Amino acid sequence: MSFELLFKVFLTVVVLFFSVVSLKWIWRSQIDIKETGRKLLETPQKSMDWVVTRDPAKIYQDGKEVGDITGKIETKSNVIIFYQICNTSGLNESLPFEYKKEKLKVIRCGGRYDIKGGSPVRTNVLEGVECEKLQ
Repeated sequence: MSFELLFKVFLTVVVLFFSVVSLKWIWRSQIDIKETGRKLLETPQKSMDWVVTRDPAKIYQDGKEVGDITGKIETKSNVIIFYQICNTSGLNESLPFEYKKEKLKVIRCGGRYDIKGGSPVRTNVLEGVECEKLQ
C-alpha cells in the first residue's frame, strides 16, 4: 500500500469523525435562528461561534436570557408550572417569553423574593410560576 493511499484513508476517517460530531451537535442543540442571523450579519466569526444556541435551563425574552430554571418543571396539557425561576430582573411578566421551543405567558406566580438563601444564593426569585402555552 502506498503512503498516499494511507493518507487518503486517514483523511477520510478524520473528516467522517468530525462530520458525525458536528451532526450530533447540530441535532442536539437548540438553535436560536433569529439571533444566529443577527450574529452572522454583525461580524464574521470563526468555527461554530456564529451559531447561537440556547441553554435549556434558561428562559428568554427578545433573544436575551431573563431567568434561570432552578427547580422542577411540571407540564399539564396547555400549562407549564416552574417550581422556581431565579435571576429574573430582566423578565417582563406581562409579555410572552420562550422556554426551549415553547412560547409561554405567565398566568400566576406563587411567590416573589428579592433574595433566596441557600447554596448558591439566588436573586429575583419567582416560585410556583404557572404559564400558559401560546400557539
